[in-house]
Amino acid sequence: MIDGTGSFVHMMKHHHPAIATLLALAFSVVLPRTIHAQAVGDLRSAGSGTWNALSSWEVFDGNDFVPIAVVPGAGDGLITIRAGHTITANTFLTADQVVVESGGTLDHTNGGFTVADGTGDDIQVFGSLIHSGNGFSGPGNIRIMSGGTFQWTGGGQLNADLVLDLDEGSTATSSSTSPLLNNGTINNGGTWTLVDGGFSSTFDPGTFHNLSTGIVELNGWASPTNSWALETINDGIINKNNGAVTFTTTGRPWTNNGTINVPLGTWRNSSSCTNAGEFAFGGTGTALRPNGDFTNTANGSITGLGHLQLQSGTCTMAAGSSMNALDTLAVATFSTLLVEQDIQAEQVNFTGGTINGTAAVNVANGGRFDWTGGNFNATLDVAMGAIATFNAPSTTPNLNNAGTINNAGTWNMDGGNLSQLGTVGTFNNGATGVVNLNNWQSTTNSWKQNTVNHGIIHKNNGAVQFSVTLPFTNESSGVVNVNAGTLRFANTAVLSGEVNIPTGASILGNANGVTAEGLTMQNDGSVTPLITFQGSDEHFLNGTGSLEGLHMNGTGTLNLGGTQTMSGTFTLTNGIVDLGDNDLVLTGTAAGVVVGGSEASHVRTSGSGSLRRPVSGSLGSFHFPVGLNSYTPLSITLTNGQPEQFAVRVRHGVHTTYDSPGVATGSLITSDIVGRTWIVGDQVPGGETIDVTLQWNAADELSGFTRSNSAVARFNGDEWITAAFGSASGTGPFTRTFTGLTFYREFCVADADAELNDVNTAVDPLEVRQPLIGPNPANDRIHIRPTNGGTFYSCSLLDANGKRVVSLNAQQVAGGLMDVSGLSTGCYIMEVIMDGAITRWPVMVAH
Repeated sequence: MIDGTGSFVHMMKHHHPAIATLLALAFSVVLPRTIHAQAVGDLRSAGSGTWNALSSWEVFDGNDFVPIAVVPGAGDGLITIRAGHTITANTFLTADQVVVESGGTLDHTNGGFTVADGTGDDIQVFGSLIHSGNGFSGPGNIRIMSGGTFQWTGGGQLNADLVLDLDEGSTATSSSTSPLLNNGTINNGGTWTLVDGGFSSTFDPGTFHNLSTGIVELNGWASPTNSWALETINDGIINKNNGAVTFTTTGRPWTNNGTINVPLGTWRNSSSCTNAGEFAFGGTGTALRPNGDFTNTANGSITGLGHLQLQSGTCTMAAGSSMNALDTLAVATFSTLLVEQDIQAEQVNFTGGTINGTAAVNVANGGRFDWTGGNFNATLDVAMGAIATFNAPSTTPNLNNAGTINNAGTWNMDGGNLSQLGTVGTFNNGATGVVNLNNWQSTTNSWKQNTVNHGIIHKNNGAVQFSVTLPFTNESSGVVNVNAGTLRFANTAVLSGEVNIPTGASILGNANGVTAEGLTMQNDGSVTPLITFQGSDEHFLNGTGSLEGLHMNGTGTLNLGGTQTMSGTFTLTNGIVDLGDNDLVLTGTAAGVVVGGSEASHVRTSGSGSLRRPVSGSLGSFHFPVGLNSYTPLSITLTNGQPEQFAVRVRHGVHTTYDSPGVATGSLITSDIVGRTWIVGDQVPGGETIDVTLQWNAADELSGFTRSNSAVARFNGDEWITAAFGSASGTGPFTRTFTGLTFYREFCVADADAELNDVNTAVDPLEVRQPLIGPNPANDRIHIRPTNGGTFYSCSLLDANGKRVVSLNAQQVAGGLMDVSGLSTGCYIMEVIMDGAITRWPVMVAH
């Protein structure tokens, strides 16, 4: 402003920089650059020269400008450097109220220049200010007006209490072979070009405020590791133009509310940085390398960034912030990435430090995630088509996940252990996910994660046991391939889907075993934990491997697709085991290794497969809980001989003859019988004596069956032979026993009227040992005597329809008489079982 005397009065020195800039622009338009109305004592340049030369100045005496007698200083009036003049300050001085007109130059080359704090701006530059001397000091300020220039070269500095203001339309350049020292305050509303050198500060931290109209051109700097050490607030635009050299902020915090453009190269902050504006990178090849705390706030955005490389400090991606998909994300030791907003990267290198947060790190299709060190406590999404590699060194083998990993790509474990620190982590292998377990450090704590598998897991290393120490769930779409060696579940494991165990491979478990729900298992190796099959879905157990124990405890059926050998306890609580054409072999010698058995839970022998188990003489009765559409178990007691392995199965219906065991060739018996055939075999035929007890239900009995006059019958390869007839035990279910057996194949339960054997009158009498029978024809009695010391077992008389009308057991036939007085006159068939052979021939009854 101009007061009443024509003197410059500056009122805006300590007001808001933007307001000061606007007023300064207005003054520059309405006021002439050279002031004609002067006050007594005002000074102006008389020509070019040094500041301390009297010839360089003239003073206004009220009428005209005259030579001065004293070098200008802070106590003088307005000091003007006129257009076309260059004043060189090369000694220590103090000044105030200095105006450099457009075309004029103030060149500070040496000595300290103290800017006194007067009213308004203390130095106004419409022309040029060149600074290469010792330093500008306050407490005053320097303002570079629109159109003015500021050149800072050499070793000059700005001291702590100095303020340098640059208005919109002004320009500044700084260049030095080493960083320029700024302990003061720079408010840039014009264009500042860093040609070389950079900025530093000492004990009094300098500040650089790039105003909303300010532009900073970063063209060159002396140090790639210490390029800019000023506390900086950017509300305007900063352009990093030199792509060949890394630009590094150090020591002092940065706040970006404007735009920072990094079209090429690396921006590295070793100081803290808060971004509430935009970091605009030029794409592939560009890098942001936080080496101090970096916060991308909710209003902040990062665009076009190629590589985010964390070296130390905490890098925060706040909720609501934005960042483009990265080419590379690198997290190193001593650094922390706080993810509150999702991050996507094509390549993630996690070599140390920590990744925390409630949001996700996304590895895109075709990308990679390489993890060799560090702790993870966020969400990691590995997309289909991406590859993740887990490989910790043996010196620090535990890579800790306390967050959630969602794998839809390929996860390769090549070394170390996947563990957790504090909070338990979760690993979800998606439907398209593949996990390759190739190598690991610990045999007892290889994988410490809550794991849910919807995809495929391969255990590939056969030399080392792999241990899962937290709960594991294989879902219905999941596949677990134990390709080699041992997979150990040290915690609960729920297996659905598919599990494959080839020859030589194995699964181990804890005392509680594993639980199967709709499981398909190909077991050609060994499964040593107890497997509990539960739920309502069907299960399939294929292969020819071994099991430790099996517990049926669900409504679903377990279908056997191969012969399995079980060494432990077989428990039947609920659910059916269907053998099909395969054997289930129990090797436990105790009678109690089979627990349970009921209509709701038993072994269904739907094909040629049998339930096999050893039977010992000193351990009592051995239970075979078999059935076919009903529960019809069999028990064996060994009364003489060595322990033997017996095989038992049951079939629908009873036939008069059989070829090989269980293969019917004769007629189907349709009445007077229980409609089941039990088939019993042993591993080494002969040499032992057993008792066999059969159990059935009322619904299994065919028409005409008399339960009170029934017996167990056995087929000896030619004919059915019955035990003594009598009443069945029980009120439902029912049992009958055949004792003293030394030969066994098919068994059934029949009453005395059952037509067990086809009537055959074409027996060659020379092929059998015939008893003496007579008279024939007979009147009321038939006499029966054995020949050659033979022993009777039974004797029956059959009518023309094959029905037994008279039956004598061994004790009765020993009396030698059969009473036929109650029979009608006619032709009958005499059937005698003697010494294991059956003889039939016609007999006439004539009264």
